[in-house]
Amino acid sequence: YPTEIKEKAIGLRKQGYSIKEVAKIIGIAKATSSGWLRNIPLRPIAIRRLQDRRIYGQEKARQIALNKSKFREAKRIDEARKLIAKIPKNKDTYILIAALLFWTEGSKDQDKSLRFANSDPKMVKLFITSLKESQDFHWHKLKAKLHLHNYHDPAKQTEFWSKITGIPEVNFLVPYHKPHTAIRKRDGYPGCIAIYYHDNNLNRRLSALYKAIIEKYA
Repeated sequence: YPTEIKEKAIGLRKQGYSIKEVAKIIGIAKATSSGWLRNIPLRPIAIRRLQDRRIYGQEKARQIALNKSKFREAKRIDEARKLIAKIPKNKDTYILIAALLFWTEGSKDQDKSLRFANSDPKMVKLFITSLKESQDFHWHKLKAKLHLHNYHDPAKQTEFWSKITGIPEVNFLVPYHKPHTAIRKRDGYPGCIAIYYHDNNLNRRLSALYKAIIEKYA
């Protein structure tokens, strides 16, 4: 290469351009740029520029990775919605959903009324919806009991869960307050709700359904 090309490369390096940047600007191979510039001493201002460029590059790489992750998640959600769209929205589907949720978070004592407990508002709402949509549902058979920490406001949490689930506030029993264990406050934690539906037959039916699911698919 002509001497002026090498001198220009050295000049850019001293200004704080990376070896890769110099190769791209000058139009030479990265290996050639490295051979010319790896031993060039840099002034503090040039070092600061390189440090800033490195931070910029790291941030850019992080943003690219984040965008790729968001794209993959959006794709997964789209595929999931297409799969769910194939499943009929009828009483049979709702009762199977109720059975699977009951299997994971319900009481297995078949001699008592149905009991389901969880702290995830969306899961609880889905369980209530699945009961309402799958059979002859009666609100007077349903009671709810909140399990709260000492930092919860019972009235506020009752209102919250009533709006989420559609359960009338009059159907809520006196909340149970967990003993103080010096646990730090969990921001956004709404407490746990226990659902009681006084129907032994429904309890046994859901139990039979999830056992049948196990026999067929497990």
